[in-house]
Amino acid sequence: EIFTRDMTETIVALILAVFFGMMFVGFDMPLAKAGAAAAVASCLYIVYRLHRTRRGVKPSRPDASVRDFCGAEIERLDRQIQQSRSILWWYIAPCMISVNLVFFGLAGFGWVSAGYFLFTILFGWGVYWLNQYAVRKSMLPVRDELVGLLAELTQAET
Repeated sequence: EIFTRDMTETIVALILAVFFGMMFVGFDMPLAKAGAAAAVASCLYIVYRLHRTRRGVKPSRPDASVRDFCGAEIERLDRQIQQSRSILWWYIAPCMISVNLVFFGLAGFGWVSAGYFLFTILFGWGVYWLNQYAVRKSMLPVRDELVGLLAELTQAET
């Protein structure tokens, strides 16, 4: 599930990096050009961050004990939980800032730009809320279950 999510987001981020890269080359407006460059950098950082988090902990060997498996899975879940909890700083904010710079660079400052800014803030808040909900409802319960199982296994060994 995590692999599929990461691959989907990686593909989308790379497509958007190319799209904003073409905007960067094609734009003459400095603010829009800066926003497009920031968007490319944001997209590439997202790809890096997703890959680094997923690859940071090696999966358990097939012949690993249940105790080792639980420990490795807890570590993997902790990395995913940390990534989701910090999504505002490495995903949402850079994307929202860059797309707003592009929009303001193209449309100028006015009511339309203010409306777009408000829309992106609300959209970013929704993405943040969904990630925190996923942590609470799907990641933490699995982690707690694994911690409990690991504690039982450790206690049974003593």
